[in-house]
Amino acid sequence: MFALIDCNNFFVSCERVFEPKLKNEPVVVLSNNDGCVIARSNEAKQIGIPMGAPAFKYKDLFLNHNVTVFSSNFSLYGDFSNRIRSITSQFGFPIEIYSIDEMFIELPILPKDKLETLCQTIKQRIAKWTGIPVSIGIAKTKTLAKLASHLAKKNLKYQGVLAIIETAPYLKTFPVENIWGIGRQFSSSLKNHRIRFAKDLVAMPDPLIRKLLKVGGLKTVMELRGIPCLTLNEVRSPRKSIVSSRSFGKEIDSKELLKQAIASFIEIGAQKLRLEKLQATHLGVFIATNRFGKTPYYSNAHYLDLPLGSSYAPDLNRYGEICLNVIYKKGLSYKRAGIFLGSLVSSVQWDLFSKDKSSSKKDKVASVMDQINQKYQNKSIHFAAEGTQKKWQGRRAMRSPNYTTSFDESLTVILD
Repeated sequence: MFALIDCNNFFVSCERVFEPKLKNEPVVVLSNNDGCVIARSNEAKQIGIPMGAPAFKYKDLFLNHNVTVFSSNFSLYGDFSNRIRSITSQFGFPIEIYSIDEMFIELPILPKDKLETLCQTIKQRIAKWTGIPVSIGIAKTKTLAKLASHLAKKNLKYQGVLAIIETAPYLKTFPVENIWGIGRQFSSSLKNHRIRFAKDLVAMPDPLIRKLLKVGGLKTVMELRGIPCLTLNEVRSPRKSIVSSRSFGKEIDSKELLKQAIASFIEIGAQKLRLEKLQATHLGVFIATNRFGKTPYYSNAHYLDLPLGSSYAPDLNRYGEICLNVIYKKGLSYKRAGIFLGSLVSSVQWDLFSKDKSSSKKDKVASVMDQINQKYQNKSIHFAAEGTQKKWQGRRAMRSPNYTTSFDESLTVILD
């Protein structure tokens, strides 16, 4: 049996832990550079704030409804995510981290009531020890567990935990666009074939499913039928590329600052590569001025095939600088930049002349850095190419303190 633990409105819930007065109040969290809404409380959803809403367009709505607005604080959210994983691991079940706010666990085969009682215990311990509310869905397959967690979150009668044993009652009215692995893209073509609910999908003939949804879609349907196709730690499809980019808090005209920003984006991408045991064999850099600025808009990108695949930031950064030198124009002020890592491979076939003889040392350096940053705080240690001041970083005017990852920003209790 699989269970999916899903943190409810995770970013908002993290902010509310240290601001309990915001419970039952509308709260939103903004993206990097305070651009768009990336998390909403239920109260914010009810007053009509959509996901991805540009903050400047909804400023009046925020004021009229007393919406509390936070800049994103990923150090705080990441730490809470690690704490929840640590608590869950104490129950002794295998775990797969699916995202910052979701994880799968593998449970023994038990009666429905005992499964739900067990997961209620997990749910209550997470809430007691972290203050984060979670919903848990339990089923024979990962796709059904995802569906169950969605229902557990939306329907109060389940009290946050739902085990699906007999699937028919739940598939009958579950929209296809909400099925994990289907989404809006495939749901539109399914609706053209009058497939609107999960029950309609599982009744389709396999040849038609394969035609409309490809092999991955057929796996999804098999899982909805209760036939496991995805094991723990199995990803649905290998990552093909990584993009890391930001809009700057203010326009920058210094090439040195651009180099630092590119180096920082490359390290973010390199960390993701190492986490998934991948290497990039293709790298690109792109930069752009302000589209709405006073000077003519300029945007350009340059890409290189790498002689050796790598997930080591200094190696990748050498080629990043080459790309930047090709597209950089002196005299312009840049508003945005980013990097692209592509042609990702799980291993590199070395030849006699190109093998990187220092690769083992690089792996050890990167591993130590990752361990330090994971244990203490993201970016506690980084390569000098990223700079120290980071004047290019985006606005985060409404960021909450790093309560759990920085002594300087921890809560202070004053006793009379």
